[in-house]
Amino acid sequence: MRILITGGRGQLGTDCQTALSGHEILALDLPQLDIADPASAGAAFESFRPEAVVNCAAWTAVDRAESEEEAARRANAAGPAVLARLCAECGAHLVHVSTDYVLPGTLPAPQAADESAEPAPRTAYGRTKLEGERAILASGCKATILRTAWLYGAHGSNFPKTMLRLALANPGNTARVVADQWGCPTWSLRLACQIAAILAAPPERRPLGVCHAVALGHANWAEFAEEFLSLVGVPHRIVPCTTAEYPTPAARPANSVLDDRRLREAGLLVMDDWRAALAEFVARNRDALLAEAAGAFAEKVLGYAFRDKSLLRTALVHPSWSCEHPGEENNQRLEFLGDAVVGLCLARRLYERFPDQSEGPLTRMRSALASGASLGARAEALGLGRAMLLGRGEALGGGAASPHNLADVMEALMGAVWLDGGPDAARDVFDRVFGPDVAAMSPVPTGGESPKSALQVFAAKRGDDQPVYEIVGRAGPDSDTLFTAEVRLGSASARGEGRSKRAAETAAAAALLALLRD
Repeated sequence: MRILITGGRGQLGTDCQTALSGHEILALDLPQLDIADPASAGAAFESFRPEAVVNCAAWTAVDRAESEEEAARRANAAGPAVLARLCAECGAHLVHVSTDYVLPGTLPAPQAADESAEPAPRTAYGRTKLEGERAILASGCKATILRTAWLYGAHGSNFPKTMLRLALANPGNTARVVADQWGCPTWSLRLACQIAAILAAPPERRPLGVCHAVALGHANWAEFAEEFLSLVGVPHRIVPCTTAEYPTPAARPANSVLDDRRLREAGLLVMDDWRAALAEFVARNRDALLAEAAGAFAEKVLGYAFRDKSLLRTALVHPSWSCEHPGEENNQRLEFLGDAVVGLCLARRLYERFPDQSEGPLTRMRSALASGASLGARAEALGLGRAMLLGRGEALGGGAASPHNLADVMEALMGAVWLDGGPDAARDVFDRVFGPDVAAMSPVPTGGESPKSALQVFAAKRGDDQPVYEIVGRAGPDSDTLFTAEVRLGSASARGEGRSKRAAETAAAAALLALLRD
């Protein structure tokens, strides 16, 4: 069968290509195909001559639709109308994906709504999707309209991926998740298999009109998040909250639980329990999900969005991970490059900041900040241990806290930024990440001692007790914390700031040395 898939690069469109791989498929997306443009859609039909069309193209930004309803209407109503007319003309069977938002969602939870429920959308998104349904039904084409809900998958953005990113970025912190909205968490690959089952049936057995197609069972968002994060195995703490505590521009249905009655009666239902489907989804995609979330976290703390995501992923891959994933390159080559990038960016900033210093002091300062210990401390302060992709043994052995591993991933990321964005991008990232540490530096005394070592020697020569350090302040989020350290030597004291505790103590030692030597 020749099957045209619209919205082919999206979450469901990608999975439909997998589920329908036994057929002759043409998967198109913007800009190659604009379903609301009769000329664009007509050209695709004329060249491919589809026997079936699976419409996964849609405007799904629910909140933005409130302020951009006409743009949502073009994709969700005008587009399906064009496809339905073309399918009616050529006799192709149209499978169109709709949404629970066309219903009011006011049934007492968890009572399920079947296909006889009266539509009454409460949002711009729901209104435009209902207009699309009605345009298809009025066209006279052979069409199956599948209403689904709470869709998630391996591709694109969705609720489980958001929860995973939050859990990685804030381990142990509380995440407040709505618990008074109910629905059927539905895996996009399962929905794609349901579409495949409908198209595999003889034409006379394919249900026409509106069908519901969601996973079996029900949950609220907090239960969904808890189940998913537990399966992935990341630290988390979910605290239920109410819809009123989490307001959004578009009202969410309180009850999105649907009953797949028509598919069940037709003997075509392939959906299973949402928990079983979620467990299989995690089993298949856990490593890829963790890698994607780790990359998003790394981009956030660096303040840089990679154009080539493969460079970002490689920068985060520890050799132990690549041992468990044969064929995947680890970060050691990027670490080699990043060592030079950090050195170059640091040399330039030190050259500019200390115009009166000669080569020797500049070299010692560069060595102090570019040392493995300093780089590891900076990576630890940024939380990059949470972004590293470690083999299971390395992870269990505390590899995420290893100063050596942290220094390597810091340098690898700098090398990846250089390759992805060039010297200017690397300098920008360097200044964001290391700028406060550079600003806190003072010339390292002759002999190569760090300010802390020099202060210790100074105290010994005077017969004083050893310096006492204390972290007296911290400001900013975990990913970008500014520490304040105080050092006391006898009756004298000084303070310094840095993006790691080590850097803050070094700055405090340098300040006290300068004070005592005046």
